[in-house]
Amino acid sequence: MVYVHWGVPGMAALADYQVELGRALACAGAAAVLGTHAHVLQAVEVHGSTPILYGMSHVVFDLDGILSRWPFDAETYGARLRLDAGGVSEVTLVPFDMVEAGGRSTITRSRTDGVHRRLERLSAGFGTRLAWDPDRAETTVVLP
Repeated sequence: MVYVHWGVPGMAALADYQVELGRALACAGAAAVLGTHAHVLQAVEVHGSTPILYGMSHVVFDLDGILSRWPFDAETYGARLRLDAGGVSEVTLVPFDMVEAGGRSTITRSRTDGVHRRLERLSAGFGTRLAWDPDRAETTVVLP
């Protein structure tokens, strides 16, 4: 698995180099590519059999006033990936919201489909299939 610190802070649109590098990493054998840095949600792509999570937003980011000082979204997610001998066999995205209290930022578990709906819109151009499970409040990335 490859973690990449990339993208333009505050921009949901992918920079061309993110797609080029993400796909190159997939072709070079990465089981998954996980990206952060933009502090907003970005697209999810499955290139071949490799999931590329271009922008996981904040993931976990404990910084005083991050939401009030910068134009970042409160929506974020964590990812659970199941690995087997053939690579990644399952990807589940667990939504969270950033909240500020007393000037500090933290995350709280989200039970809504807001992250899912936004990821569907952002990922549509890649043909990525995402499935929302309302009972678990989680998104599954449909792998080939």
